[in-house]
Amino acid sequence: MSRALERIPIILRRWLLPSLAVGLATGVVVACIDFLIYRILWIHVSRLASNSMLLCMLMPAAGLCAAGFLISASGEEEVRGAEEVVRSYHTHIPMRGRRSIALHLLSTIPTIGFGGSAGLEGPSICAGGAIGSALPAKVKCIRLKREDRCTMMLAGAAAGIAAIFKAPLTGIVFALEVPFKNDLAHEALIPALVASVPSYMVFAKLAGAEPLFAFRRHELLTVEVLVASALLGAASGLLAVAFVKLYRLVRGLFRGRAPLPAKTLAGGLACGALGALSTLLAGRPYALGSGYELIRASLAGELSTGQLAAMVLLKSATTVFTLGSGALGGVFIPMIAVGAALGGALAELGGGPIDLYAALGMASFLAAGYKTPLAAVAFVAETTGSSSYLIPCLVASSVSYLLSGGFSVSDEQRPHKEVRVAELAKLRVSDYMTTKVVCVPAEATIAEFISKYLLKHRHRSFPVVKEGRLVGMVAVDDVVGVPEEEWRHRTVYEVATREVIVAYPDESLSDVLDVMEKYDIGRVPVVDPRDPGRIMGIISKTDIVKAEAKLAGLSD
Repeated sequence: MSRALERIPIILRRWLLPSLAVGLATGVVVACIDFLIYRILWIHVSRLASNSMLLCMLMPAAGLCAAGFLISASGEEEVRGAEEVVRSYHTHIPMRGRRSIALHLLSTIPTIGFGGSAGLEGPSICAGGAIGSALPAKVKCIRLKREDRCTMMLAGAAAGIAAIFKAPLTGIVFALEVPFKNDLAHEALIPALVASVPSYMVFAKLAGAEPLFAFRRHELLTVEVLVASALLGAASGLLAVAFVKLYRLVRGLFRGRAPLPAKTLAGGLACGALGALSTLLAGRPYALGSGYELIRASLAGELSTGQLAAMVLLKSATTVFTLGSGALGGVFIPMIAVGAALGGALAELGGGPIDLYAALGMASFLAAGYKTPLAAVAFVAETTGSSSYLIPCLVASSVSYLLSGGFSVSDEQRPHKEVRVAELAKLRVSDYMTTKVVCVPAEATIAEFISKYLLKHRHRSFPVVKEGRLVGMVAVDDVVGVPEEEWRHRTVYEVATREVIVAYPDESLSDVLDVMEKYDIGRVPVVDPRDPGRIMGIISKTDIVKAEAKLAGLSD
């Protein structure tokens, strides 16, 4: 058998056959998990929660507490699910052992099945990634290098998404987009394509091929629709930033020495209370579970504007409490649900077609919060089955993606491709920084700053010094809000940012670029590591772009 496999052409042996096997196996695993959670547990839990306020409050707590015990038993409480796949792709460190992955996957059953606000796409990505990572290591004749096994892991993640959403194109695009905020893992295209199709076919055969949602067709593409798409995209972008900030705040609150089951129990109690509130307001616990019921209710126009607005807040809160407390699950479909409710609410206010607005909200909110705009549009295109939604969703997603900046629910995403990061990691700040730094005296007035520095040198930010030592940074945004009549009386030091983000001469350009992306700043002062008040230079994004251009010229 081994010799027969050796005679297979290398392109088949290296990519096509392994990707096909990964897709088939992932489809079976995801179908089994889907059956346990949605066909056995959640269908009964949701009915009980709708009829009993007490059960509505207690079931999520019980489920999340059980999940906490399972995760604790694995011995691995950090970087789980879809996040682990992204981390492993970037670091080339293999995913954790089979026992740990199995326990993590099992933990999603009580989490989602008992009402935790999380999606099955998280464990589907994890299962697919684990299969994609393990298969090449077990079959010797495949002989994949470590980085190729990471590519195969993304193919498994694509297969997981393709199966659970019955959307192979979404799976392919998601696998290419999710590792980066502003780039694509293009090397995974063919493996992801080959793995996604059989995974979808197997899942559809086992779980049914009916579409997830029912949409009406909209053939008119007017200027009014495009303007509404842009406005809804802007609203989604702002809401996504708030969602990410809330998620990180809640996750920070749950970081501590308390046992994980105690944390998830607290998160479950919070979810239960919010779920009970959603039942009081809307008649059903729409804030609990993955969010499919909320999406369908939003599309059907079953909820009023006030109810939809309340569901936006409640569904966001239950999601951040579920995942922020330490439980495992996906954030893709809960974000889709929040976006659908947002779009439905705005449709009710503006009098537009509710299913179109809901689709716009679904695509734009996910695009902004997860930094996967193409996958978000592909998801809507595949689930609606109509190309008429495509252009409006592209407009809405582009606006929300740009407006939300670098905010993402994923901590493991990187701004750019690893190749670029690896090249910039070899370059030191000291070789590319500007040593002649224009500094603003702390005692200078805002009027002096504008006339002598801002208009003259055309930088957006400047170091502020007092007696030759760095004491802050002042930027255009710091003085914009100051009334003009106060410019001659108030000093730069009064409005400057005191907590300065700094760089050191021996730091790599990749590290500095990550800091710039994280804090959305364009210039960073370079200081002496032994004397942080002494400015040695300044590094800007322009300097890094020039370094990249130089690298590109050398490589060509």
